[in-house]
Amino acid sequence: MGWAPQSPTSKLNNPLAGERDPRQDSIPEGDRRRRPDPAPPPPLLPPPSPEAKRAQSCGVCLYSLPNLNLWGTAEDLGGNCALVLMAATKLQALWNHPAGPKTIHFWAPTFKWGISIANIADFAKPPEKISYPQQVAVACTGLVWSRYSLVITPKNWNLFSVNVAMAGTGLYQLSRKIRQDYLSGEKEAAPQLEA
Repeated sequence: MGWAPQSPTSKLNNPLAGERDPRQDSIPEGDRRRRPDPAPPPPLLPPPSPEAKRAQSCGVCLYSLPNLNLWGTAEDLGGNCALVLMAATKLQALWNHPAGPKTIHFWAPTFKWGISIANIADFAKPPEKISYPQQVAVACTGLVWSRYSLVITPKNWNLFSVNVAMAGTGLYQLSRKIRQDYLSGEKEAAPQLEA
C-alpha cells in the first residue's frame, strides 16, 4: 500500500495537532537535514547626530553626500555640493548612455576627430597641395554620416558633431582649392591684358 495524501483535517497534516509525521520516522537519523539557524539581525545603529548630518552636507544646499570618500569632506567641497551632485549626475547619465564610453558608438567618433583636426592643421598648407579627391571624400563622408547619426536610435550626438566638423573642414578646403585654381587665375589675367 502506497502513501496517499490525507485530507487537511487529518492529525498527520495538522501541525497544531501535536503529533509527528510518521514519514519522518522512516528516515535514518543521519539523513535528516535541519535548516541552519538564521543569522541574527544586525545591531541597530543609533541615528546620526545633527553634527554628523551637517558634516555630510555642504550647509548651503543641505543635500546629503553618501559618497564623501569619493569627493572628500563637505568642507572640501566649499559649499559647491549642488554643483558636484549635478556634475556627477550628468557624468553618470553619459556613462550609462547607449552611445556612451562603454560602447564602440562613443569611441569610433571620438577617434574620428583626428581626421577633422588634421584637416584643420592643413589650413596652413598652400592651396596647391590640397587634393580634390581627398577633400571631396571628407566633405561627402561628413554630410552623409551627419544625416545617418540623427536617424539611428539612439541619436549619437558625438558622431553628428564630428561629421559636421568633417563636412565643414572638407568644404572649406575645397573652397580654398577652387578659389586658387579657378578664381585667382581670372584676376591675374586681367592685369596682363591692361598692360
